[in-house]
Amino acid sequence: MIRHTGIFSGIVLLCVFALATGSRTEGAKQSTESINNLQIHLSLDKPVCRPGEEIALTVEFANRGAKPFRVLVHDVFIGEELEVKRQGGESIPRQSGFIWHSPKVNHFPGRTFALAPGEQKTISLEARLDLQYRLVFAAPGGRENNPDMQKVKARLGLPDGYPDKYVSRGRVFPLEKPGLYEIRFVYERTEADRQWNLPGNLPQAERSLDHLWLGKAASNTIAVEVKDLCRGD
Repeated sequence: MIRHTGIFSGIVLLCVFALATGSRTEGAKQSTESINNLQIHLSLDKPVCRPGEEIALTVEFANRGAKPFRVLVHDVFIGEELEVKRQGGESIPRQSGFIWHSPKVNHFPGRTFALAPGEQKTISLEARLDLQYRLVFAAPGGRENNPDMQKVKARLGLPDGYPDKYVSRGRVFPLEKPGLYEIRFVYERTEADRQWNLPGNLPQAERSLDHLWLGKAASNTIAVEVKDLCRGD
């Protein structure tokens, strides 16, 4: 009896390689489809801003896939998913808000919403460019109703007339000077995000993490020009 062990081993290895390659290709295809089915569009209410002015950003989420999924968004650390850069690529660091907040362990300070195939949903972000050229985002649960607000502002080094709603946990971007800036929204969720506990006072529909969208998706980039306060052009 003649044994063709070398040929047989070669055939087995070739089959294993083909299966592995096919598996990787299929996995890459599924990953690409998963990433492409969530589309994000960012818009701004005005292209030019001066210190002391408010601006409004709108984030639109759209399900372009064939299956429903859920999106997890922040309700406290507003501005957390934003990237801000000077024209030319220099990143502006994202800083904590004026009010410190540390969530409980394994608790996410936000909520979810469902998107059926073809459905869209928008969220609005309020921000203000203060006189120090800081882009400050407003967040719920700030100190708006605090009777000692003036003391809070004094402790933070803020003027008495600083709008109360921006003395919050919303993120702060120190732009520092006039110029051209670029902003985009970057959404990223991993398997670990399925383990969060969401606030118990939310409706059950906003606490569910079933079918949570996983992956990374970025919006379009929008441009905003920050003018000098003292110039009228």
